[in-house]
Amino acid sequence: MKKTALILGLLLTFSFGAMAEPSQADQKWLGVVKSMVAEGKTTITTPAQARVDLVKDWGTKAGYSVTVVKTDVGYSIQLTRKAEVALNK
Repeated sequence: MKKTALILGLLLTFSFGAMAEPSQADQKWLGVVKSMVAEGKTTITTPAQARVDLVKDWGTKAGYSVTVVKTDVGYSIQLTRKAEVALNK
């Protein structure tokens, strides 16, 4: 019984740990988003909530204000430099 509980606990821990990491495809997509933002494109679209979360996390850490709008086909993400937001107020 204890062995079964231990194995189940380890499996759950591994599952939650694996879910927290973005997939290779999501990491590659985020790299493309970073390049687009560096080139001046500040509106990103995606159908996936997980990718919205990736952009929000990266954008916040990189000094952007991130605004997300739900659309019929997914999400529209607007990135604005926080310094620009302060100047516009």
